[in-house]
Amino acid sequence: MTLRLRAIEVARSAADSPTLARILWRATFGTALTLSILWIADFYVWGDSGHLFVDAHVYFRATAAWVDGSNPWTTTFHDVPFAGIPPTLLLNVPFLPFGEDAAVAMWVVANTAAVAYIIRRLGLPLWVLLLQPVIEGWFAASPDLTLAGLMLLGGGWLAALTKPYAAPALLAERRWRQLAIAMAVLIASLPFLPWIEFYGSRDIIAGSFERFAGYPVSAAGSSVLIALVAISLVSLGWRRGWSLLTPGLLAQQPHYNLFFLQTIVRSRILAFAMTLPLPHAAAIGVVSYAVVERLRPMARAPEDQLAVVATT
Repeated sequence: MTLRLRAIEVARSAADSPTLARILWRATFGTALTLSILWIADFYVWGDSGHLFVDAHVYFRATAAWVDGSNPWTTTFHDVPFAGIPPTLLLNVPFLPFGEDAAVAMWVVANTAAVAYIIRRLGLPLWVLLLQPVIEGWFAASPDLTLAGLMLLGGGWLAALTKPYAAPALLAERRWRQLAIAMAVLIASLPFLPWIEFYGSRDIIAGSFERFAGYPVSAAGSSVLIALVAISLVSLGWRRGWSLLTPGLLAQQPHYNLFFLQTIVRSRILAFAMTLPLPHAAAIGVVSYAVVERLRPMARAPEDQLAVVATT
């Protein structure tokens, strides 16, 4: 009987062991990271269509078409059309004299440097390199990686101007000056950017998102989930609420969440959710995170009460 009780105590001790919990978490998280990387590589690397660095290619071609007087939203790279808003055309204007291949190489180098800088500047763990938003953004050569780095150097206005889903990051930190600059540049650019062609190409853009963007990682498309995320964001307060608005409500693709890595890595729930290659995974992660944060003070309450009793 004594041996049996001892065995039960040992089993309970092992179950409560922080070491065991860490091992289980790392195994689970590592599996999610692996599945995510394989899913991304299947589209960008292993497929026959050659989608590696697709964003850099198609963005450059769109800018070149705009400068030549053509419709940017009819340009493609391996059948993937340009689907950005008019201000994104400005990003490749400095690279036009160098040609497409050089521009793509420049974006790859800039994105790589930006990731290294973000991790160093914010003190993020190295496993951030394997997160779905980072991996997907790098393989696509999305300008979002470079723009996320520029946000830390005072270039948040450019990120908000060309990628409006980055603006909540500025709102979270109350960077009103950066937002004002973005708005001023946007207004100044209205006369010469092709907004009329953009409106006329809305069906092409919608078709591009439907065909190539895949399922939304945010709550987009689910009214019930949108409501739950909205409530969750309000409950988290100003800074965390704005920081998770894009992952929860706006993100169509994983790399949209690059501007919020500092908030994401602070929570295992968020990091895990942002890694799963599943529909609405980021939105579900935001709701789960908010629920846990609301329950945390309740869980601590009995301990606090015992502490008060013990000191009286």
